[in-house]
Amino acid sequence: MAIDLGSSNTTRYHSLADHADFSLPNADWTWLALVYPESTADIKYLISTGLYGNPASFNLFVYNTAAGKGAGLKVESGYPELATTTPVAHDKWNWLYATRRSGQMYVGQIGLGDSSAIESTGTANFGSSDSSVGPYIGSRSDLTANRMWKGRWGQVSFISGSGLTAAQAVELANGAPILGMHFAPNIKFLLHGRTASATAIIDIVGGKTATRFGTTYGTNEEDTQTPYIWAPQYIRSIASAGAAVTGTVAYTNVNDTSSASGTTTITGSVAATNANDTSAAYGTTTVTGSSATTNANDTVSATGSPVIVGTSATTNANDACSASGVVGSAVTGSVAYTNIDDTASASGTTTVTGSVAASNANDTSSASGTTTVVGFSATTNADDICAATGTVEATAIVGTVAYVNIDDIANASGTTTVVGSSFTTNTNDAVSAYGLVNNGTIVEAALTTGITSTDKIKKPGIPVDAPAWLKTFLETIAGRRGNKITPPAFQDLQFSATPTKAECEALYQYVNQVRTSVQDILTRLDS
Repeated sequence: MAIDLGSSNTTRYHSLADHADFSLPNADWTWLALVYPESTADIKYLISTGLYGNPASFNLFVYNTAAGKGAGLKVESGYPELATTTPVAHDKWNWLYATRRSGQMYVGQIGLGDSSAIESTGTANFGSSDSSVGPYIGSRSDLTANRMWKGRWGQVSFISGSGLTAAQAVELANGAPILGMHFAPNIKFLLHGRTASATAIIDIVGGKTATRFGTTYGTNEEDTQTPYIWAPQYIRSIASAGAAVTGTVAYTNVNDTSSASGTTTITGSVAATNANDTSAAYGTTTVTGSSATTNANDTVSATGSPVIVGTSATTNANDACSASGVVGSAVTGSVAYTNIDDTASASGTTTVTGSVAASNANDTSSASGTTTVVGFSATTNADDICAATGTVEATAIVGTVAYVNIDDIANASGTTTVVGSSFTTNTNDAVSAYGLVNNGTIVEAALTTGITSTDKIKKPGIPVDAPAWLKTFLETIAGRRGNKITPPAFQDLQFSATPTKAECEALYQYVNQVRTSVQDILTRLDS
């Protein structure tokens, strides 16, 4: 969406209270905005924290086209004004930025879809700066009528600790979402101009409130460029929830450096997707009590005693697919699981009744513990690449079980007594296990003769009983959904003894076609 202040604006703007996040550090920083200036004779101020030239003030503005200048920047009282020497394109969407990087100040501009940014630079001869005045968006801080912003704005952000480069400005101008950029972790403030109908807009990163002033704003319009992650190389972030959440909510996500804590009561459908998740989470959860979760690469363990009733499904940022399953009977004792991305084996003693999951075929090391299992055992964790299968019979397995599969790197050892059904090859083993169970087992002669192999299928099929998500994933990767990636046909290019320009351009065009096909394949596999 975009906030339309109009071409004759004299009273419409937003303002925020002062906050430490708005202080300019004695290091790299960036103010960045997506704007649509309209053609007027006035200088249009977009961001202001004090009068032009006042100590510790910051002002980012746009000159009218007749002035022969573009974006203008004035910081502090003793620092000279910077301005680009090419007018900003009016009646068009542009990215404007003021940034400090590696001891230099820059003010820059680039139109949406353009391939290069226009910058002006000068030495940053001041340290940190704090005006003690919260930013005004769409006006100068003194609210002078002929210095109000004329036009629209869609996004305004402040980044502390990163200086925007011209190359990054080109990325933004060509559709990259700001929350998918490398500097995204340093964003302190991001105001998304969703609608002018609300009396306040909440900063989507830091939660700061921008209060609306003035009336008769223009009609809301669709986003020209969204700040959210949406393209395959960025994967859009979506957040949703059903019924109410009450209490203190604490989550420990994949990139947290320490555990979250708090007491949570959640009822209804809960699905939280963070900016660095590869796909949306889903599931219905009822949680009562203290909830604390530690993900595979957290540096500190979370603590808490959860009581969960219903269907619990959580997808974390480093899972290859969505989790699913039903939480059934109670689990008592010390539970120890070793998942694929754990760095060491878990240990403990567990008594389980109902559905149980131990070590799956693609874990990096085995789980350990003593388990009593009753019923059917087949559990797939969210980051497993395929489902585990098998039936736990009523009869007992006694002793030390050791299997050697063809693709093991060392022999297993142990003594085994098996009574009932023996299932030794898992779904995701690269080849079948083999061996002979000879403690009273009778092998039918027909099973030793083998089966004649006949090639009937030109390419692997998708099992009919494959889960819907796996079927969709394989069809997409294999190009069976009308999205096949076709490399360019072979071309017999001829060259003269001294190649001509046309011959070289033909070769360059063909190489680019091949590179585009390879990039499409890599993009599909990465996403």
